[in-house]
Amino acid sequence: MKNNYNERTRLREILSILRKHKIITGITPEKLRSVLEDLGPTYIKMGQIMSTQTDVLPHAFLKELEKLRTDVPPMSDEDLRFIIQETYKKDISELFDDFNYKSLGSASIAQVHSAKLKGSGTPVVLKIQRRDIYNRMEQDIKLMRRAAKMIQKVKKESIIDFETILDELWKTAQEEMNFLKEAENAVTFYKNHENISYATCPKVYTELSSEKILVMEFVEGFFIDNEEAMLKGGYDKKEIASKLAEDYIAQVIDFGFFHADPHPGNIKIRNGQIVWIDLGMMGRLSPRDKGLIADLITSIAKHDTGKIKDIALTLGNPVKDIDHVRLYAEIDLFLNKYGTMDFGNMSLAGIVAELLEILKTHQIQIPSNISMLARGIMTLEGVVAFLNPELSIIDITANHIKNSKNPVDEFTKKLQKVIIELSGSMEKLALIPGFTIDILQMVAKGQAKINSELQISESAQSFIDKMLSRIIMGMIAVALIIGASLIALVDIQPVIFNLPLFTTLGYITAGILVISLFKGKYK
Repeated sequence: MKNNYNERTRLREILSILRKHKIITGITPEKLRSVLEDLGPTYIKMGQIMSTQTDVLPHAFLKELEKLRTDVPPMSDEDLRFIIQETYKKDISELFDDFNYKSLGSASIAQVHSAKLKGSGTPVVLKIQRRDIYNRMEQDIKLMRRAAKMIQKVKKESIIDFETILDELWKTAQEEMNFLKEAENAVTFYKNHENISYATCPKVYTELSSEKILVMEFVEGFFIDNEEAMLKGGYDKKEIASKLAEDYIAQVIDFGFFHADPHPGNIKIRNGQIVWIDLGMMGRLSPRDKGLIADLITSIAKHDTGKIKDIALTLGNPVKDIDHVRLYAEIDLFLNKYGTMDFGNMSLAGIVAELLEILKTHQIQIPSNISMLARGIMTLEGVVAFLNPELSIIDITANHIKNSKNPVDEFTKKLQKVIIELSGSMEKLALIPGFTIDILQMVAKGQAKINSELQISESAQSFIDKMLSRIIMGMIAVALIIGASLIALVDIQPVIFNLPLFTTLGYITAGILVISLFKGKYK
């Protein structure tokens, strides 16, 4: 009965807020933001997550939802003590000195407090999750699902699949509420940047961290949009802009692990170093996706309409039959806008936004990781423009791709080209059986002389035997590559060249087969 009472009470609160904002008269971007803020932490977080879903809402709504990053009322001291006691089974004073009950920042899921480690006196910050936030969010999601089902019944032809959106939002929110996941993200991010002197993230104290409390080093310095502090410290804004853009592109292209919310409040400057904070929302790209993104940027630079169309269809998921002629024409028209523009003067954010809009009109769904990347690039370009309006992210991206010399990635690219070449050759070889049948039919009908036919048959038979052998070898090579790539997705030991041993052996064997194929071709 208690749960039913809570749900009814919460439903009454929601309806009251909706009536207050006169929701039945229509919804504007500003009204949506105000409604979400009044509905509380759950809806604020949902709005924040939705602001990264570029294929769900129009641009005006996305821009307004970005404003939901503002602080929310902090927790009480009693709630803070309860969560710390529940987590550590100890009082705050036994673990930390100088714990500051006044929060440094309070958001929808958690708030941040400063303290010092017991004994060493090392300054740290504690990200502490709100009390019962999981249960409250789960309850709100249930109510949202009921509302979504009602909407679907009333408006059966709605182009927005509310239940799918809620599934994605709840999945993301659950990940953000598990601070061990954020700790893992920080460790990975820190490791990726070990050889990058100008960028890093806070060190995490994993032994003191849990699902509800994250303990990190205290990051001094100032936020990247603090122009006064930057000038006072003698920093070159153009240099910082260049390094910021270069590092973000490295996160995407080199590591496939990028900050999904690079707004100024998540980037600090400390002793000449860029420090990325709040690593709860991170994006991941598979090796395939990294290659496709790099190819997409290169294809835009070359104005290769066909390649862009193919990559878009590979990255996305069409929900209906595609009008290929119309899609090709629209991408071509989109590229012509940039035909006379210097590559360095293009806006990567603008290009991404236009391309996503084209895909949206053709009902091509974009995976959440690609949507996160698109939104991240748009946000980052705004930060870079604040520091140096003349800097082109797309120019930096193109140069980074051009100068990238990761041996594993280069080997993968070469294998991809080989597969494409083999695919093309096999399509042509597929015509051979039909050609052979035509010859036999000619013999049966007496349309060729026996001596000539015998000569053709002997040479054709030899040719077919060779081609069949090559086809079989090619198919084995492709099977090895696919099998080895699947093994690469599994975290198994031992590892060589940053890949599982069996993956490496599979690639090597396939490579030997491919080399023998090409050697045979020119004999």
